[in-house]
Amino acid sequence: MDEQVRQNAHKSYAGIMTDSHRKWIAIATGVVALLAVGSQFLSGQALPPSPLVATPVLPVLGATSVQPNILSPGESTSSNLTFTSSQSLTNVTLRVVPQIAPFLTVQPSSISSAPANQTQSVQLSFAISPTAVLGTYDGTLQLKSGTTTFPQTVKVVVNVWGRLSSAAVGVSLLFPPTWTVSTVSNAQGTSVYVHENSEEFPGEGITVTKSNLTREAVLNDLNSSFQLLGQTEESFNGQTWTIYTFNETLTGQQFIAAFSTSAGVLYEVGGKANPAVNQLFLTLLSTVTFL
Repeated sequence: MDEQVRQNAHKSYAGIMTDSHRKWIAIATGVVALLAVGSQFLSGQALPPSPLVATPVLPVLGATSVQPNILSPGESTSSNLTFTSSQSLTNVTLRVVPQIAPFLTVQPSSISSAPANQTQSVQLSFAISPTAVLGTYDGTLQLKSGTTTFPQTVKVVVNVWGRLSSAAVGVSLLFPPTWTVSTVSNAQGTSVYVHENSEEFPGEGITVTKSNLTREAVLNDLNSSFQLLGQTEESFNGQTWTIYTFNETLTGQQFIAAFSTSAGVLYEVGGKANPAVNQLFLTLLSTVTFL
């Protein structure tokens, strides 16, 4: 009798179990399976590896950027750029965006085949037209393979500055578009004064002097009114500069001065240590060459 009751109950349950019920049971089973996978992840058990898509790696000069020596109209320079792809590529091109295309060419501009993990090298040639407008030009190089443009780009900054060549001072140098230069004479020698166009008070710029004195004489004169704060050395264009920072005793104003000797003549580059001078000083110093 009990067995017959159980059979009748089973048949009754099967009869009332609709397709909808069966779907919910299937969903519940799927959720349980998903939770089982999640528990594997949380417990630290390794899951089957998912496929990885390799994209090219583009090492660049200057940590994702290329900035050549500062150039003036009519000048040119070149540098090398290398890149390595983690997968083999075909029909590779390096595209120069229009903003910097007037100043930059790439050779070779296309590579038929770039094997995986093999370094490729191209030459970047910068040439500034004699009629170029002074300023800073920003753009990028884009790496393409066929119709695919990869997200890695190389930022390129082209600085076009003015050039002054002074026979009286015996130097040539570059200066920013928003600065100007003038030649002055004083008891120490002949100087070129470089300053912002918007300078409100004379003496806020940088002075380049061909001195009649020795370095010892100049430093002795400075030490009478200034306190030496520090001394470093920098080399540009094969020329070594000794750079001093001073503090004026009476006012507390800081000054910076660099000295170098060429053909037995002492040259001094210096000015007040203000934000404009601090930002430009070493860059301008790096452009100084002796005539």
